[in-house]
Amino acid sequence: MFYVTADAVAGWHEWSQITRNQAIIDRTYQDNNNYVGKNCKEWVRTVVYDASSGAVTIPSTHPDLYYWYPDNNVVGRSGLIQYAQPGEIIQMKLKSGIEHTAIVLGVSPLGITFIESNWYSQSWPNYVFTRYVTFTTFYNQVSSYSILYIL
Repeated sequence: MFYVTADAVAGWHEWSQITRNQAIIDRTYQDNNNYVGKNCKEWVRTVVYDASSGAVTIPSTHPDLYYWYPDNNVVGRSGLIQYAQPGEIIQMKLKSGIEHTAIVLGVSPLGITFIESNWYSQSWPNYVFTRYVTFTTFYNQVSSYSILYIL
């Protein structure tokens, strides 16, 4: 497992994208199966800040807007969900109207594994869990989504 140290902060922006994504993934596991007291989007903001040892702060969105707009550190890219990479962030709007943010842990030939806060909000509000979703289920439930990576 890769851990970010204070000495590594200066290197965050010099690291490869794969290394930055892995640092984000490694940080998520600290919270897995635990109460974090934050909704999905705010938890992801915390994970990125901690993984980068403060080198990256994702700006909060306007209270009436859910999605982050790309900036110097948040880069959106197009593509099918099947091509999302571990450590990337997915912001999605479900056909039910619910908006959600999750981090990609892995992609298989048939689906994607997320780690996320607040998905099981009725039973487990503000807890972090992993969840596997088939691509068929994803496309049947999601009306729109963005794939984001952190520089």
